[in-house]
Amino acid sequence: MVRTRYEPGSYGDLDVFFPSLMCYRETGPDSWEPYYCLVKHDIRYADDDSATVMATRHLEAAFAAKEESGNIMAVAVSLRSEGYEKLDKFKIVEEDSIAENHRIRLDQEELEKSLRRRVEENYPDHNVDIKISRNVIKISEVLDEFIAPYRKGLNTVEEYRKFMGVAVIAWNLAMFPEEDQPSRVNEVIMSLDAETRSDMRVFIEDMIERKKKYFSHHRRRILDYEVADTITGWNFSVIAEDGVI
Repeated sequence: MVRTRYEPGSYGDLDVFFPSLMCYRETGPDSWEPYYCLVKHDIRYADDDSATVMATRHLEAAFAAKEESGNIMAVAVSLRSEGYEKLDKFKIVEEDSIAENHRIRLDQEELEKSLRRRVEENYPDHNVDIKISRNVIKISEVLDEFIAPYRKGLNTVEEYRKFMGVAVIAWNLAMFPEEDQPSRVNEVIMSLDAETRSDMRVFIEDMIERKKKYFSHHRRRILDYEVADTITGWNFSVIAEDGVI
């Protein structure tokens, strides 16, 4: 009979974690390998520690039921009653990776806090209820897809920041009525250095056409954006007119 043991932990990434139990099977003296993972999907936590604490409580309760009944099957029955389901395909993440994910989350939170403060200062009368979207597509994800064909050739975070500024301008210009767009584009072009106007006009007009062709159903004007050089690379957040990040 194969010996097994359980270790409590969490299953997830960044700000969504579920209680989990990793089952190991014995392969030799003092040698164990991952066998399967049990995950409780009906409750989630924003951090892995809270999810692990809950998994530990459920595991302790399951083995307490076993001691009380004298039946090893009580462990499986107890965990099943708590909503744990078996995963055959899983990836074990080392502690260093968990710490890195935590730093990524903190980087993103700081980026969004900075952006929120600036929008609140610049639009005091706009009545923007700034919130992070959980149930709709984030405008930052849409903008990331919008700029995808143009990212090649950007070598520094400052170049990326300037590029994002142009992309946001083009996105918003595409929102104006067709008859107003030429004059609006001219206003932007005339504010630039003379030697860059011709190239920038082509670039902005191309992005406007891309917006109208592939993203016309997205009608949220972008109020502001923030770019940061983080451990995962150049990240950005944006806030749209309805306050959704």
